[in-house]
Amino acid sequence: MPRELTCFIIAPSNRKEDDKILPVVVAKDDKWGLSELPSTCGARPCEAEVLKVDFDEVYNHIIGAAIDEVNKTNPDIHITYKRGQDIEESGSILEQLIERICRADLTITDVTSNNPNVFLEYGIRLSVKDSGNLLICHERSKKRPFDIDDLRVIPYSTELKGSREAQRQIVQFILSYLKKNKDPNPDGQAILEQNRYYRSVELYTGRLSERRMTVLARSAPALIAQLAERVFESGEGGRELREDVLKYFTEYKDALLTGQTNQADLIKHLTLVSRIKGLGRSRVRDTLYELARICNADPLRKEEGARFRREAEALEDD
Repeated sequence: MPRELTCFIIAPSNRKEDDKILPVVVAKDDKWGLSELPSTCGARPCEAEVLKVDFDEVYNHIIGAAIDEVNKTNPDIHITYKRGQDIEESGSILEQLIERICRADLTITDVTSNNPNVFLEYGIRLSVKDSGNLLICHERSKKRPFDIDDLRVIPYSTELKGSREAQRQIVQFILSYLKKNKDPNPDGQAILEQNRYYRSVELYTGRLSERRMTVLARSAPALIAQLAERVFESGEGGRELREDVLKYFTEYKDALLTGQTNQADLIKHLTLVSRIKGLGRSRVRDTLYELARICNADPLRKEEGARFRREAEALEDD
């Protein structure tokens, strides 16, 4: 089964006029590169050099074509992609938009027209995900805002040569990112390359300390499990202590579920619980059944789920 990934496209939308979808008219700006032509200019170009950019064409024939090429030439990978204007689900558009920005494995952002919505969405992305973010821009735009001026930007044009070269570079970026993030670390998370924005947000909001505490807390279940084995095996501390230990394990499991922590953490924790000596046949059996249920929900863990189920069935009362 191929590795499933998502890519969210952050880009301006073509303009609507009399039920027609038209390219966006952008004007050359000595300070900002290319900017969308102000509506007050009307049909006149305000004495500025103008260019029409069809962002639907960029989306379909440059970005989409590049991702399709990755899928076609790499059968072990399948990337689905979407942009905000194509979200058709019911409910809050803003919430759905933010969810996709935050959860996407990759983003490709078109900063051609200095669109404020684009920069807002890109800023949201940087605050929660520190890698897998690519910027693209029309080749006629020679300047960009200071905050992103030193970031890699792939230039494109809608002419055949320019579009093919942009496609090639987008494919190269995606494959390079996937290569870096191919092997998970022991905690089941991909190893991500941090950038200055994410580090700064963590540092100045206290999230850096929070992350360190989270990493330290991950070792707690294993340590408690070792102590619990001695408590249940020897009977030291009496029933009250054993109930306190079980309460801790239950609360920790609930915290993992509520916090939407990586599934691997939950499975690792419940596996530790199921291995505690003297815990009791029924409690171990119920834990194994829960492990089987969680694993069976993941197509890649079906075999693991079947093993847990067999272990649970072996503990059924005669």
